[in-house]
Amino acid sequence: MASRQDEEFSVRAGQIVGQAHVKRAECKADNTNSSQASSFLQEILNRDHGFPLRVVVPGVIGARSVKWLDSINLLAEECQGFFMQKDYKMFPPSVNWDNINWSSRRPQMDFPVQSAICSLEDVQMVRPGKVSIKGYAVSGGGRGIERVDISMDGGKSWVEASRTQKPGRDYISEHNSSDK
Repeated sequence: MASRQDEEFSVRAGQIVGQAHVKRAECKADNTNSSQASSFLQEILNRDHGFPLRVVVPGVIGARSVKWLDSINLLAEECQGFFMQKDYKMFPPSVNWDNINWSSRRPQMDFPVQSAICSLEDVQMVRPGKVSIKGYAVSGGGRGIERVDISMDGGKSWVEASRTQKPGRDYISEHNSSDK
């Protein structure tokens, strides 16, 4: 006899099954414009992008922008589907397959802080003094980046970079540099 999990994620020809949830507060927050989309750039969504209908919730990770929307259910509790319970979760490096406790973490709902240096090679040597470094830092949920710290010694010490915002573009900097 098939388990509920097997039934929930069995795939038949032409059918993909899955579940996700987004909290009502995230769909109604002042800084979002949640919607159901049937077109993109004035063209009808194609199958790969979710035809006939998909959910779009700005500031929430793309895995919650469900493609091929079949139904919307209002639930009092977190969705119990596989992807919400055993995927889309972040664990510290000390967690491995032998000691993982899936219920100890909530599903990831927005984009975690990510950053990258784009103008230096890994092996590039720099001289003491002012260094021009270009890169980016982004976060999810409509939150900005408070600061960017840079280490020139493998993380032993850190300095706060100065940031320059591109006019009219939230959270995007033209360059970061430090003279410390």
